[in-house]
Amino acid sequence: LNNYLKLEKDRTKIDFDIDGIVYKINNLELQKRLGNVANSPRWATAYKFSAEKAVTKIKDIIIQVGRTGAVTPVAKLDPVRLAGVTVSSVSLHNADFIQEKDVHIGDFVKVERAGDVIPYIASVDLNKRKQVGEVIFPTNCPSCEAKLVRPEGEAVWRCENVECPAQAEERVIHFVSKGAMDIDGMGKDIVKRFMLEGLLSNIEDIYRLDYEQVLALEGWKYKSVENLRKGVADSMQQPLWRLLVGLGIRHVGSATAKILEKQIQRIDDLE
Repeated sequence: LNNYLKLEKDRTKIDFDIDGIVYKINNLELQKRLGNVANSPRWATAYKFSAEKAVTKIKDIIIQVGRTGAVTPVAKLDPVRLAGVTVSSVSLHNADFIQEKDVHIGDFVKVERAGDVIPYIASVDLNKRKQVGEVIFPTNCPSCEAKLVRPEGEAVWRCENVECPAQAEERVIHFVSKGAMDIDGMGKDIVKRFMLEGLLSNIEDIYRLDYEQVLALEGWKYKSVENLRKGVADSMQQPLWRLLVGLGIRHVGSATAKILEKQIQRIDDLE
């Protein structure tokens, strides 16, 4: 316990980031006798440190539209260093979260990183509250102006317009991502630029890109265009489960996609 408390207290003085301490049995013969379970050894156990905390100010709250139409408020913060990274924005999840935490623009908030990974707002410092702005949750989509709906049993509001430009952009970003089709040479920023330039409007457009137009864009050279062309061509050889993930079907992640892949020969079989 003393080792744990001392390390937790001094963690910021170490030259690298740590999120806990592991205790091991210091005897190889005993380790061998104890053995392992599926994902971990029986002769070692980990204790996580409590999440690091920092206080910062909410500069603004913006509304983002995801690929499934979910509308998410995001707090833009005065940048603050937390557990080895600089945090400048944090999800507020939904309208209920804002109401529950009593969050306003201009508030000072305590920010933590869940598991030292995902930043979140733990609480508002009401003692520092002065002049703040009310958060008005939109009734219409900030991208396409369609009426937002809240499906029964869900906490989030959604834009149900499948032609919504924000949703289309997020669908393409998801499709090309490493967890989906993993298209080399086409990351998030490139997708955003191509959509802004009118080279992409949906997933299908990836496979009918005009590479001469790409080459004409500032910052693009022959080699980078050829790398992109190859990345797109290579993606057509990806396994079927990656395509299923890339299509962004709700509730179909990589594990479910791999199960589905074993049941079908062609994607048309899903019908």
